[in-house]
Amino acid sequence: MMLFVPFFLLSPPPPPPLFFFFFFSSTSRPPRPVQNSTMSDVCGRCNGKIFAAEKPVQTPGNKFHEACFKCCECGTKLTLKTYNSDKGEVYCASHQPQKRSANPVTL
Repeated sequence: MMLFVPFFLLSPPPPPPLFFFFFFSSTSRPPRPVQNSTMSDVCGRCNGKIFAAEKPVQTPGNKFHEACFKCCECGTKLTLKTYNSDKGEVYCASHQPQKRSANPVTL
């Protein structure tokens, strides 16, 4: 008794097309770097989500939307060169809180 075996089971599969290796090769391009800003970042002013495409302004300890990066007293738009921070808030030069000495003078 002779068994019938389909032809496609006996022959090896054909090689994949050349473009397959070009697009799916591990050496075709380096991996993308991990972006610093993700959807979990929250604006320090409005508490809204910050997306990477919004180009957030980053200060030590906080991130802000570009539109939210303004003085908390007068609303003047700030830059990374013109801002002053105190306890998580940002201020312009004229509204920066004065630093108090550790030992107050009593008379």
